[in-house]
Amino acid sequence: MDSESGPAARNARTGSPESSGLTVEASAKPKILLTGATGFIGQSVMRHLSMHADLYPVVRTAGQGGSNAVVHDLNTPLSIAVLPEQIDAVIHMAQSPNYRGFPDTASEVFGINVRAMSELLDYAAKAGADSFVHCSTGSVYEPYDGVLAESRALSPTSLNGTTKLAAEAISRTYESQFAVSRLRFFMPYGPGQYDKLLPAIIDRVANGRAVDLQGGTGPTLAPIHVEDAAAIIASAALKRWSGTYNVASPEQFTLAEIAEMIAAQMGQTLLQNATDGTPARLVPEIERLAAKCPDRKYIPFKVGLRDTIDAQIGGSDEA
Repeated sequence: MDSESGPAARNARTGSPESSGLTVEASAKPKILLTGATGFIGQSVMRHLSMHADLYPVVRTAGQGGSNAVVHDLNTPLSIAVLPEQIDAVIHMAQSPNYRGFPDTASEVFGINVRAMSELLDYAAKAGADSFVHCSTGSVYEPYDGVLAESRALSPTSLNGTTKLAAEAISRTYESQFAVSRLRFFMPYGPGQYDKLLPAIIDRVANGRAVDLQGGTGPTLAPIHVEDAAAIIASAALKRWSGTYNVASPEQFTLAEIAEMIAAQMGQTLLQNATDGTPARLVPEIERLAAKCPDRKYIPFKVGLRDTIDAQIGGSDEA
């Protein structure tokens, strides 16, 4: 058996305690409120935390999220009356699926990214929380020039990047009340993801369509598996991280290299279309993250890619 698909990799993909590095006494389980819990990353976070905390997911539809679910649509103002009277941590992962729809969906994106963030911070302070995790985005670094370091001045250009940065700024005002961590994610991927770059490339390769590669290589990326991303969120909540952290894999590849790996794993011929322009380098500094997770073993991209391809188009069911 390949060592990369052995017990350690399986633990990481299923959210076991061994992969998360989390130890919480059963008698001292914290209460955690989560938004975005039914989303791509949120479902994995729920699995990682399920044995370590009492979870209160905020869901839009009754019947989702289990017995502690809080039914509320974050497109509308949040009422503290529907939330637990006391909470230990809040994780804000929710994001509008229409964040690319500017200007038509600007109000919706602002509501979830900024208004709901402010309301949740206020609730956390009133409910006695000692930890708040804000899931931000690498889009705050737009237009991605220079070193992508947490300390640099930022001026994003998209609605999503701008509102996420505004939410980050609001969170800083609560740092005297509880630990606040801001996690800037770069290209999370994995089984079950749709409408993102990697699924789109898999689809193009599978159907014999050319992959557009700016400058012949496409951007350089540092994709992080959803289970690694979820473990980091869980750790930030339970261990009360403070500060801002880029969240990306130590591995980096050009889009051309990723497309070649996809074609090789699928046994397909890769069709490429080189386009004009200078490809971006979307690889952030991750020294702060490494200091928080010095022993973390990330799921290798080739392993995660195999899982992602199999989930998207079907594959073998090897043990």
